[in-house]
Amino acid sequence: MDLKQLKYNWDKFGQLDPFWAILTDNNKKGNKWKSDEFFETGKREIEGLLNSIKDSDIDLSNKKALDFGCGAGRLTQALAPYFDQVYGVDISTSMLELANKYNSYQHKCQYYLNETDNLKLFEDNHFDFIYSNITLQHMKPMYSQKYIQEFVRILSPGGILVFQLPSERKLATNQTQTKEKSGIVPSAIKVVKSMIPWSLLNLYRKIRYGQDWSKRISMEMYGTKKEEVIKLIQELENTEIVNVKPNNSAGNQWISFQYWVKKL
Repeated sequence: MDLKQLKYNWDKFGQLDPFWAILTDNNKKGNKWKSDEFFETGKREIEGLLNSIKDSDIDLSNKKALDFGCGAGRLTQALAPYFDQVYGVDISTSMLELANKYNSYQHKCQYYLNETDNLKLFEDNHFDFIYSNITLQHMKPMYSQKYIQEFVRILSPGGILVFQLPSERKLATNQTQTKEKSGIVPSAIKVVKSMIPWSLLNLYRKIRYGQDWSKRISMEMYGTKKEEVIKLIQELENTEIVNVKPNNSAGNQWISFQYWVKKL
């Protein structure tokens, strides 16, 4: 999935069922998330994360923080009480419209649209804290790995980067094993799909699924092996991996990790 298709999909999610697209609880599908309940999950997540960092005896400056893949601002708003300035970045215009609608911190919290495969809108050594959760998993590794490199570039010396990324799928279910035995290999299907222009795929989904928008819009999932992520970080200058811990944000079908990186 290229960035153009990624933007198309998430713009649609932002228009139709934004909170569910971000936190895909089956009981909340169909705009059943209440806004205060939705944003409360962000408060709990950020409070738990910052407490974990504190308990690890890591000094964290409270000047500038970045929420990458901010969506409707669930985590950006939660970061605002802890930092002097918080920034949210997303590829979706419709999601950012919601983020600005629910912005309780005015100029202290700013949102930016980024449709490129880099973060050139920010200068080097700009942020003291960067956080990204359930975002990199929706883009091809060629993009997620480049963003990780960009995170380190814009992180200030002494700053902390925390991001989540799936490593691999868990053992195949019986259904998947049946498909593989019949010669239908999921990875091969993905390769074929990646060769079809996204506009044709969306037209196909519209014809096949009609008004069922959730099947017409693709929410792809990608993983990068933990060893590859660690190797990528270690090859970057002035970085130290502080922690790599299992993480369940990607759901039950994936083995996922949260990475803590310090810039020296």
